[in-house]
Amino acid sequence: MAKKETTKKNKTSFKLGDKAAEKWTEEESIKVFEAILMEARKESCDWYSMQEVVLKNHTLVPHRTFYYLLEKFPILQSYKKEINDIIISRVSKGALLGDFVPAPAIWRMKMLGERETTEVINTNINTNVEPTDEQKQEAIERVLKGKNEFKDYE
Repeated sequence: MAKKETTKKNKTSFKLGDKAAEKWTEEESIKVFEAILMEARKESCDWYSMQEVVLKNHTLVPHRTFYYLLEKFPILQSYKKEINDIIISRVSKGALLGDFVPAPAIWRMKMLGERETTEVINTNINTNVEPTDEQKQEAIERVLKGKNEFKDYE
C-alpha cells in the first residue's frame, strides 16, 4: 500500500522574491535613519561605535534589519557614514580635551575607519632638461676643441 504524500502548506508563506513579504520601504527606512542621525548629532548622545548605534535604536529598527536595510537601499550608506563621522569626531574631541585616554581613542577612531595621513613633499629636481640648439652646438665645439688639445699626447 503506497503511503499518501501529504504536504502542509503555510497560508502565509511567500515565494522567494515576492515583494508582498517586504515590510520596509525606502521612504520608511530613510525616515528611521534620519531619526537615528538626528539623535547622533545631539551633544548628549554617548554613542562610540556603530554597534551602540544599532543596539540603542533597536526599538526603531532591529539589529539584523539595520544591516539588511543598508544592503537593500544603498542611499542609507550616506546616513551610516555621517553617523560614523560624528562618532569619530566625538572620540577625537574627547581625546583632545582629556576626557579619553589618547591611545584607546586613537584605536577606536582607526576601528571606525579613520586613517592617518602623511604629506609627502617631492624634493626631486628634474635633471632631464633639454638643452637649446645653441647649447648643443657649444658642447660639440668644446668636445672637438678638447680632442684637438690632447692630440699631442696620443
